[in-house]
Amino acid sequence: MRKTHSPQPFPGIDPLEPRALLAASIAVDGTLEVVGTDGPDVVTIRLGAQPNQLNVQEGNTTLFVFLLDRVKSVSVNLGAGDDTLDVDTAPGLVTGAAGDLSIKVDGGAGNDALQVFGAPAAGGVNEVLAFGPDANSGTLVGSIGAGSAQALGFANMESVADTSTAASLTILGNDASNVIELTAGPLAGGVTPTGTVRVSDVAGATPAPVTPPTPSAPPPPTGPTTPSTPAARSKDEKREAKRIAEEAKKEAKRLAKEAKKEAKRLAKEAKRLAHEKKRAESHARRRKTAVPAAAAATSAAEPLSIARAYLPFHFANKIAVTIDAKGGDDLLDVNVVGSVPAGLQALTLDGGAGADRLARQSPPAGVTVRELNLESTSATSDFALAAERSVLVDPPIPAAPPPTPASAGDEDDGDNDEDKKEEKKDKDEKNHKDDRDDDESDDED
Repeated sequence: MRKTHSPQPFPGIDPLEPRALLAASIAVDGTLEVVGTDGPDVVTIRLGAQPNQLNVQEGNTTLFVFLLDRVKSVSVNLGAGDDTLDVDTAPGLVTGAAGDLSIKVDGGAGNDALQVFGAPAAGGVNEVLAFGPDANSGTLVGSIGAGSAQALGFANMESVADTSTAASLTILGNDASNVIELTAGPLAGGVTPTGTVRVSDVAGATPAPVTPPTPSAPPPPTGPTTPSTPAARSKDEKREAKRIAEEAKKEAKRLAKEAKKEAKRLAKEAKRLAHEKKRAESHARRRKTAVPAAAAATSAAEPLSIARAYLPFHFANKIAVTIDAKGGDDLLDVNVVGSVPAGLQALTLDGGAGADRLARQSPPAGVTVRELNLESTSATSDFALAAERSVLVDPPIPAAPPPTPASAGDEDDGDNDEDKKEEKKDKDEKNHKDDRDDDESDDED
C-alpha cells in the first residue's frame, strides 16, 4: 500500500497575509483623499519634478503622482498609529494650479505630528498660525506676496514643527485670556535650534480695571409731550425725578455689592499668600537659612487655572516673528534660555486689546525685540499655571526628498491604484499555489 502524506507548507516560506497600504485618489469634487493605515505612517506631500504635478509619498518612496490642475483640495486622514505628515516646500509652496489650496489633515488616534520644512526658491514666504477651535487643532497659512496660499488645517495633532524658510511668521492668540510662552525649543532632527510657543486659555487672570457703567438717560415719558397745565407738568416732573433717583440708588447699591465681593476675594487671596510666606519663613528659620528670593517670588505668583492648553508649536528659520495676543487680558512670558531659534532676527510682542502683561525673563540673545500694547512689564514671571501640560517631544527628522519621476509619463490619476494591487495579489497567490503543487509532487515521489 502506498503511503500518502498530507500537504505541508514549503520550508522557509510563510503564508501570505493581507497588508493595508496607504491609499490616495481624487474624488468627483476634486478632493485628493489620502488615507493612512493603522500603523505608524510617514506621509509626505510635495510638488512634483514636472510642472502641474503633486506627489504623495510614504517614507522615501513616491507612491502617487497627480495632475495638480485636477486637485481642488486635499484631505489627509492618517488613521491610528503614531503618524507624521510632512509638507515639503523645497520645490515651492503646495498651492493650487490657479489659486489657494486647502490641505486638511486629521491625525486620528495616536501621537501624531505635522512638520513643514524646505526653502522655496522664490523666497519671501509669509506665514500666519492660529490655534483652535480644539486643543489639538489650528491653521497654518503660507503665501508669497499676493500669490496663492498653502492653507494647512490640522486636527488631532500632538505637535507642529515648522522649520521651513520664511520672511515672517505671525502667531495669533484669541480673544480669551491667554498665557503665551516663548521658550527655547528642542533641536529639530537633533541639529536645528528651534523656538517653542505654547498658548493656553486661562481662568483667574487679574482683569483689566472696569469703569462702572454710566446710567443711561431715562426714557422719554409716555403720554403727551407737553402737559396741558402747569400743575400737571409739575406732577410729571416730580414723578420722573423720583424714578431716576430710585434707579440711581439701585445702581449704586449693585456696584457697592460687587466692590465688596471683589474686596473680599482679594483679601482672602492676600491672606492665603501671607500664610504661605509665613510658613516658608518658619521653615527657613528651622533650617537656619534665608528664604530664597525665587521662593518668595513663587509664593506671590498669581495662580491661574488652565481652561485649554493648545498643542506646542516649534519653529525655526523665520527672519521675523510676531506674537499677537489679540483680545483678552493676556500674559506673555519670554524665557529663551540657551540656543536662539535658527534664523531669528526680529521679535515683536503685541498684547493687543485688554490689560496685558509681559514677563521679560530672558529675551533671545542678539534679536531685536519690539513691545506693543503692553500695560506692564517685569523681569520675572508673576503667575503660576495650576495644571500639567503635555511633555515636549523633539520634532521628527525631516524625511529626505524621494527620487522624482523621470518624466511626466509616470503621472497617476489614482484610478489604476486598485488594479495594481489586485494584479500583485493575483501574482503572489499564483506563485504560492505553484509552491504547494511542487511540494505535493515531491511527497508523492
